[in-house]
Amino acid sequence: MDRSRRGSAIRLNFDTQEQLDAFLKTPYRYSKEVGIAPGKYTFRVALGSGEAGFGRVEKPLEVPAWNGQTLSVSGLAVSRDAHPLAGLMAGLDSSWLDGPRILATKGMAVVPMAATRFQQSDKGLFYFEVYEPGLAQPAQTAKPPIANMRVLVLDRATGRQIDDSGTMSAAGWMRPGNPAIPIGLGLPVATLSAGAYTLEVRVTRGNEQEAVVRTADFDVE
Repeated sequence: MDRSRRGSAIRLNFDTQEQLDAFLKTPYRYSKEVGIAPGKYTFRVALGSGEAGFGRVEKPLEVPAWNGQTLSVSGLAVSRDAHPLAGLMAGLDSSWLDGPRILATKGMAVVPMAATRFQQSDKGLFYFEVYEPGLAQPAQTAKPPIANMRVLVLDRATGRQIDDSGTMSAAGWMRPGNPAIPIGLGLPVATLSAGAYTLEVRVTRGNEQEAVVRTADFDVE
């Protein structure tokens, strides 16, 4: 896919000032899925109203390649909202569900945040997926190694460690025959002072020393 591909404009029209005022009282959430090849990108969003100047935000986006043969980890999706999946949906793999991709784990759907800013009263969450090719093997073959994970919260300015989960097994999230392990965990927002932080997740296989590391920045206000 062409990495210079541009997005399309989204227009919101209102018949009256009252409708606009009502709209502005609540956050507006927009979601869209875009298929892109592995690589490094810059993601940009520009916002404007009428003749007013545009505001713009951008952030780097990296899509790591996975050859299906090695342990890998997705990016981290930070959230303050999760809700149960209803009925039969709770037992289905998210890849089987129609519509936009649902970040589903253990019968819950995690809703990613557009802006990673928390109030201390918020319930912090995050979601990621571990890809373990050994799980795709038939059940009668040798038992695949178990992925372990460790979650750190670091002061973004100094790198000082603020919170450490210790080593945890991903076995409770594994699904036989599926190499993707969807994991949802709590983020200790309520115990953090106002400031800028980095969430760091380290995943290893068995007793291996080499870790696959993913990070995401967030703020507490």
